[in-house]
Amino acid sequence: MISTVSNSHNGNALRRIGRDLQAPFSLQVRSGDQTHQLLCSELLRLLPHKRVTCFAQWNHQPVVIKCFVDQVKWKRHTKRELQGYRALEKANITTPDILEYGFDEQQKLGFIIFQRLTPSQSLLSRINTTDSKEERLSLIQRACQLIALMHNKGVAQHDIHLDNFIEYKNELYVIDCGDISTSTHLPLDRGNSLKNLALFLAQLPLIFDDSAAFALETYQSISIGKKFDIQMLLDQMQLLRNRRLANYQKKLFRDCTEIIYNHDIQHISASRRALTGPELNCWKLDPDSPFQTEEILKYGGQTIVSASFDQRQTFIKRYNIKNAAHQAQRAFRPSRAHISWIAAHSFRFYGIKTPEPIAMVEQRLGPIRRHAYYVSEFIDGTMLIDYFNDDTPESQIQQIVSRMIEVFRLFKLGNITHGDTKATNFMVVKNNVYVIDLDSVRFHTSPRTFQKTFKKDVLRFLRNWDDKPEIRDLFEKDLMSLLTHSR
Repeated sequence: MISTVSNSHNGNALRRIGRDLQAPFSLQVRSGDQTHQLLCSELLRLLPHKRVTCFAQWNHQPVVIKCFVDQVKWKRHTKRELQGYRALEKANITTPDILEYGFDEQQKLGFIIFQRLTPSQSLLSRINTTDSKEERLSLIQRACQLIALMHNKGVAQHDIHLDNFIEYKNELYVIDCGDISTSTHLPLDRGNSLKNLALFLAQLPLIFDDSAAFALETYQSISIGKKFDIQMLLDQMQLLRNRRLANYQKKLFRDCTEIIYNHDIQHISASRRALTGPELNCWKLDPDSPFQTEEILKYGGQTIVSASFDQRQTFIKRYNIKNAAHQAQRAFRPSRAHISWIAAHSFRFYGIKTPEPIAMVEQRLGPIRRHAYYVSEFIDGTMLIDYFNDDTPESQIQQIVSRMIEVFRLFKLGNITHGDTKATNFMVVKNNVYVIDLDSVRFHTSPRTFQKTFKKDVLRFLRNWDDKPEIRDLFEKDLMSLLTHSR
């Protein structure tokens, strides 16, 4: 493992080290008879054996360097990035300047050194860190204006997501030029424009679907000769969002940038790479160990303990097998840990608050599932059933009621049902509502099945307050309207 600045690498080393590459390190690249020395201080993106993107120092100035190291396609990938940059430059779209680039034939490496705009923030970071709805809408408005300008010039960014826009000195810049296409006919045609705008908006949290009409109005105020109605945009957004979610869910059981995945005949395990340390790795080999040493918080169909891994407090759920009949019933179905792992990541994808997923383990005998374990972050809050009491100020009650109704509205937008909407499965944490106990969550593709199951969720939730009609009244009108109105 690389841990000090004294480590020096070239293209062959970057390709060989793969995912074990760590910053800081020095880098030497060549172009013709010129040699460039860089000090890479932070990894921004790492696609093992293909591409490395870093913050670096070069000629006493801060830069961003992209290295293309695929053994076969390195030159093609470098040229594609350069072509995308030139397309943006020709269209007068703001993008960081290229300071240097080159092709190192000996090392089979292409590199591009970009101007580093500092201080800057990605659009995703800006949206996530502001509490102002007006500011978030302003950011979306500016992004839609920039997308419209690109389309007017026949330019489309096919990997268009929130991290590929950065704000610098109150201006948005487009970054990552490797998936830019240009059309010979100006402006970009109506169908591709709709898909590209929908792809951008589909990556915003579900709550922003309410702003789709505003985004479309902003886009069409600048775009040339393209008109489509809001329902066309919403339908395309839902189609693309479902496709992205399906692809994302597959990655949760694959070794990739975000996930560490291991499997053999006796077990499978998955954990979030950024949250995995030595202690969590040891636990994955012996997942029952905390249940022998820690206090049992709940016992029954699932046993819950709290334990610390790598200085992070967690909840661990073990989904128990009751008897031989239960074992036969669960043997070939996705385990409840598997369902919770997918649901928690998907909720975060959609912008629905839930404790952060950390790891899951299934004990197996070949394809036969046995015990399963799910680890999430520890959250300290109040169960919703206990929140509404005489000591809670009226203003806070109204706020949490609104947040809870919003959760159900997001469920409807995402065609999601929880499956067990007892009030104990929602927690109030710092004036936000977190959804817990995710092992019955379903993502529906059939509108009819969703509507039927969603109605059960709503009615079950309202039954929590049968003995508190004044609380039920706060929820009932808005929740029942979700059953009768379309999105």
